[in-house]
Amino acid sequence: MTTAANPVTRGLPAPVRGRAWTLEHNFYLSFATLIAVAVFLGFARTFFLRNWFPSWAARHAAPEFFFIIHGLINAAWFALRLT
Repeated sequence: MTTAANPVTRGLPAPVRGRAWTLEHNFYLSFATLIAVAVFLGFARTFFLRNWFPSWAARHAAPEFFFIIHGLINAAWFALRLT
């Protein structure tokens, strides 16, 4: 069985694709970046920068190994979301 070409679109060129980064892409990238920055700032003293704030981390950070693994996985997930 053969199919006939559409006579209306036979001589027309393929439609040109719009810009790669639309306003919607910029919106979601901006919010993903904003959330990642908020998470970094919120956990900076107790997780990400705990070596620079040892007295603060000793009082407020969770010492369990589970929380360190959880933080690393969460940070990797945010990094993946931004790529």
